Amino acid sequence: MEGKQLKILAVDDNPKNIQVIGSILRKANYHVGFALNGRQALDLLQESADYDLVLLDVNMPVMNGYETCIRMRKNSLLKDIPVIYLTALNEVDNIVKGFDAGAQDYVSKPFNARELLARVQTHLELKLARERLQQTNAWLEEKVQERTLKLKQANEELEKANRELEQLDEAKADFLGIISHEINTPLNGIVGFTRILKEELQNDSLFEMIDFLDISAKRLEKFAANGLLFTELRTQRKKIVREEVVIHPILNDVFMQLNHQIKSKGIEIVVNQSVQSVFGDKRLVAKCLELLVMR
Repeated sequence: MEGKQLKILAVDDNPKNIQVIGSILRKANYHVGFALNGRQALDLLQESADYDLVLLDVNMPVMNGYETCIRMRKNSLLKDIPVIYLTALNEVDNIVKGFDAGAQDYVSKPFNARELLARVQTHLELKLARERLQQTNAWLEEKVQERTLKLKQANEELEKANRELEQLDEAKADFLGIISHEINTPLNGIVGFTRILKEELQNDSLFEMIDFLDISAKRLEKFAANGLLFTELRTQRKKIVREEVVIHPILNDVFMQLNHQIKSKGIEIVVNQSVQSVFGDKRLVAKCLELLVMR
């Protein structure tokens, strides 16, 4: 089985039985160890932990088969070694007692060589299958732990990246707030002076230049305000009030404010009368309509 010569311990106080069992097992290419009683068997098993199966007589001096099996099952190194009883006690009570003690199977004396080998092979295959399953489970557990560790590390890196992104958004919002303030301060002065100049100047060519300056300043002012608004929305600094918003009054206000730009660009606006309202923030709906017209 799998290139390994499996090792079996035969335990019987009758040397003749030992000789017969050894001959049968060696012909089947098993390595065989021997013990004449339960105590000797336990000593051998503890000295050499590589036995794959134990053939155990029941009636023996010093320590019988039942007690030997019970002690094996209490020993962490020996508890998984399969035990097959060799017994002439075929009564149901004796068989049940043997299974209760921890044995996997029994063969009645006098035993048949083919039956003995068949039982031995079956329980050795079961033992090897259990060992493969344990190895597979251990491998799977190791892989799960590795995967869990990788996921944990990935989550930590993602959380770190999110925190850095949040900090970046906060810094960007603060920066844009400062820039907006720094832009608006001189812009207010420019807009105010252009208004005064418009009122005072009579020269048409200079008036056109001042008018262009006024329009440019107002566009820059709106650009700063829009940049700050978008950043506030992204960083959730701006509170959004969701409600039913009637569209047409907002449309009229936007069209009135942007009437000059609409005419200068030759924009034709068609309003769908079937849409009466939307659900959202009234200020943001107005801003969206404004940006849509000015695009």
